[in-house]
Amino acid sequence: MLSSSHIPRLAKKLYWVLGGVASVFIFLIWFVPIFVEDQMEVISLHHWLETESQRYANSVESGEEIAYPNPLEFEIYWQNKPKPNWLDAFSSPGFYEMEEFDNDRHFVVAQMPGRDELYYIVFKDEADDYLDEYEDKLQVFITLAVLILLFTVIVLSVYLARYFARPLERMAAKVKYMEPQQPDFQVDTTFYEIASIEKTMLACKQRINNYFEREQDFSRFSSHEIRTPLMVMQGSAQLLEKVPNQSPLQLKAIQRILTACDDVSLLTDTFLLLGKETIEAQFFEDIVLASVLYEQIDVVTRVLQGERPECNIQINSDSVVRAPRSFLVIAFRNIIKNALSYAHSKVQITLDSHRLVVENDFEQSECQKGYGYGLVILERIGAKLEWSLTIEQLPAGYRVSITFPD
Repeated sequence: MLSSSHIPRLAKKLYWVLGGVASVFIFLIWFVPIFVEDQMEVISLHHWLETESQRYANSVESGEEIAYPNPLEFEIYWQNKPKPNWLDAFSSPGFYEMEEFDNDRHFVVAQMPGRDELYYIVFKDEADDYLDEYEDKLQVFITLAVLILLFTVIVLSVYLARYFARPLERMAAKVKYMEPQQPDFQVDTTFYEIASIEKTMLACKQRINNYFEREQDFSRFSSHEIRTPLMVMQGSAQLLEKVPNQSPLQLKAIQRILTACDDVSLLTDTFLLLGKETIEAQFFEDIVLASVLYEQIDVVTRVLQGERPECNIQINSDSVVRAPRSFLVIAFRNIIKNALSYAHSKVQITLDSHRLVVENDFEQSECQKGYGYGLVILERIGAKLEWSLTIEQLPAGYRVSITFPD
């Protein structure tokens, strides 16, 4: 994703687009008249040469007084008579143009009537440049027109870019009011499309506010309404535990109720903290990882029934992590419980400096639901506290590791 400093601004993009389109049109406005004028000059010269040539050919063919081309404008040469050497290269009838030094020579080559001989009618030096003064004036006029048009286009491009970018900039400034604690903004743009976007943004903001209020209400109500019946259940179970002459089955049921109350209370605390945008400092404490690890291993082994796999524990460091205690308890309990539940014969638990690794010899084929380490809760806790959670499938089992920040 591009950082904000590398994202191009819309106004600059409009400047370039409008400037590029305007440059193309300005080039066409400058080039087309000059090209047309040049072609018109060629057509005019060809027409003049053709008229003089036709007049001369008609006079020769009729046997009347020969009408030579205007000697002030033209020179006439014949193929079998002395002529400039450069004319020898042109042996086919037609109109031609040749550059001689800094001058363009326009001429026509034609067939003598009734003879197998060519004649050449050539403009005298600079006689065919009678339009040069007009061309100079035209180029000056076009240059001035292009400069005026260029200035107008630049001003218009800047105006249009700002005109269209300003409503978008105002809309972008309203994004900061999308947060729930900010007041509603006004839809005040004059453009229908942008107004539609702002109305959608405002509707989404109001929906976010409603979600946020409902989440706050749920957190507040659940914090009170769930804990109240839990305390009643826990107190009642403790009173039942003091009743004399109870059977082992009754005592076991009472203990399960107390354990379930503790679990629900722990989960409630964890979910309420996960729902907060930021966790207050009062919920953090310095916790020795090894003590929590032994505590949860003991809790899980007491809860699991039947034959349990061998559990090897290796503590290499007395690491201390600053975190909410409920997060560590939930994370360790989920990993250990699932590792012991799905292991064939052994579980290896290793605690190094700021890193917990749990391995077992689980086989995927034996459980269609997969390994199941309480991933949703673990991932949420890890994302909240910037813990690194890694799950690896080994040739003969699985490995789950949590790396705690220093």
